[in-house]
Amino acid sequence: MAGPLLIGILFAAAVPSFGGGFFTGEIGARASGKGGANIVGEDTLNALAINPAALYRSRGTNLMLQNDFDIYHTSYRREPYLETSYNRNPLDNIQSIFVATDFHLEKDFTLGFGIFGPYGVTIRYPDNSPARYNALDINSVQVNFALEASWKVADWLAVGGGPTLVSSRIENYYGFSVLRDRNAAYDVKAQFAARKDYAPGWIAGVIVSPAPWFEFGGSYVPRSPNLAFEGTVTAELPDFYGVILGQNVFKDNIRATIDYPEYWRFGARYIHKDLFDVEVGASFIPWSLVSGYDVDLEQETILEDFVLELGWQDAWTYRAGTDWRLNEHFRVRGGAFYEEQVAPDSSLGGGSIETAKTGVGTGFTISLLGVTTDWAYQHIFVEPYSVPPNPAADVTDDGRGEIRASYDRFIGAVNLNFEKILRTYKGGGSKR
Repeated sequence: MAGPLLIGILFAAAVPSFGGGFFTGEIGARASGKGGANIVGEDTLNALAINPAALYRSRGTNLMLQNDFDIYHTSYRREPYLETSYNRNPLDNIQSIFVATDFHLEKDFTLGFGIFGPYGVTIRYPDNSPARYNALDINSVQVNFALEASWKVADWLAVGGGPTLVSSRIENYYGFSVLRDRNAAYDVKAQFAARKDYAPGWIAGVIVSPAPWFEFGGSYVPRSPNLAFEGTVTAELPDFYGVILGQNVFKDNIRATIDYPEYWRFGARYIHKDLFDVEVGASFIPWSLVSGYDVDLEQETILEDFVLELGWQDAWTYRAGTDWRLNEHFRVRGGAFYEEQVAPDSSLGGGSIETAKTGVGTGFTISLLGVTTDWAYQHIFVEPYSVPPNPAADVTDDGRGEIRASYDRFIGAVNLNFEKILRTYKGGGSKR
């Protein structure tokens, strides 16, 4: 019984790192400043990540560097002992790089390449904290490589898309109490690490503009079934437990097959000439398609192959935001979003952030002499929740607790338009 429970704990928070679960706001400073409502209005190279149909707006040859700093604040109060521990991870740093060119064509056509990751936070509690039986270190990393093109086919229609490669890594570290003992010396410390390199995929998008003051559209990322994550699982056992199992360290190679669900984005935008815009949007991820993990072990000395069911729920995210152009050099924006809960109440843990979230954001843009800088701040409120008792509480600490959490995002980006910079250098000013 202890073996399957151990692996079950390891997998409990191994959530795919995009969309619900590890979603911490849309990619990009302008999108985050508008609460994620930039699905049809995106006018930077972040269109590669959000909606490739919008990439045509990036004229000339551009290089954009972007950095996202996430600070996660969470506390875990154990029940019934009322001890509290706090996340000790001060900062997550996610970098992105994008390049694109229109080849100086008269048509509105742009080709771009980007390396970026969705924004997720790392959970780290102290090793001997009350949270150790649910989470000590949870880290999910995903890197996207995208080569995409956008073409404004007509005044009223733009399309875009292209192939992608996705590399993902999941690393989890937990304590595991036996015999209901809260003494850390009797804990099993378990680690799970697995990765999937360069899974192929694609993204497509469309923007329809039936009037100069209105446009709508969206993007689609298809489902990636049967992704095989490969890695290792390791458990360090206390002496008395090692005697029972005949070894103090358990290690095995592991293969976990999971699905990534499809990802839909939708948006509609009102444009008031050159003064401001207002956009509303939504995204949908059918997480119910991810039925669970099919886990295969190589040696099966203590553990046998098994399937871990997740019971995740489909989730919508709703967004609204506005962007104001104060003059040709300065813009400000603001917005908000709400995301539905992904995991059922029965499976939430000490490291879970798959509960409902509400976020508000603001930001500004400064453009001068071919150099554009974007800055955004977003605060996200995580809905408080209770961690239910562990289903194997007859042999372990039951793990009940209360979670309180929020996090802050600081995003900065700089875009270099080489044609504008060259004209400025030659004395031609910053005009196109």
